[in-house]
Amino acid sequence: AVFNMGSMSSDVTILGVQGGFITQLGYATDYELGGSEVDDNLVAFCCKEFARKNKMDPSDNARAVAKIRAACEQAKIQLSQATNAKVFVESAHEGIDLNVATSTARFEQMNSSLFNRIPDLATKALTSISTPPPTIAKV
Repeated sequence: AVFNMGSMSSDVTILGVQGGFITQLGYATDYELGGSEVDDNLVAFCCKEFARKNKMDPSDNARAVAKIRAACEQAKIQLSQATNAKVFVESAHEGIDLNVATSTARFEQMNSSLFNRIPDLATKALTSISTPPPTIAKV
C-alpha cells in the first residue's frame, strides 16, 4: 500500500506485484485531508497563542495570516525532522513579533482528528478492490 498526503488531498493506493509487474488493485482519495488542513490547524494555534499573549487577534488581518502561514509551513517541515520547532514571524501583527514553540507531540495532538481519518482511507482503498483483499506486505 502507498499512502500520499499532498497539499490538497490524501491518497491510498493498493498495489500488486507479481512476476516483476506492478498493478494498481485499489485506490481511494480524501479531498479534505491534505497538508493545507494541517497548516490551517497550526496557523489557528499560532494565532490563538498570539492573541493570548498580546490581547489582539491577527486572524482578521490577511497579511498577518499569510506571514504566519509561511512560517507554519516551515515549522511543519522542521517537525518532520526534529521533535521541536519555532514559528517566528518578525512584526507579524501591528509591529509585534510572533514567537511560538511547538513540538511533534503538540502538532500530532492538534491534527489528531485529521490523522485519525487515514485508517478509514486505507479501508476504503481495500474495499475498492474487486478481488479478495490481498495481504499487505509493506506500507
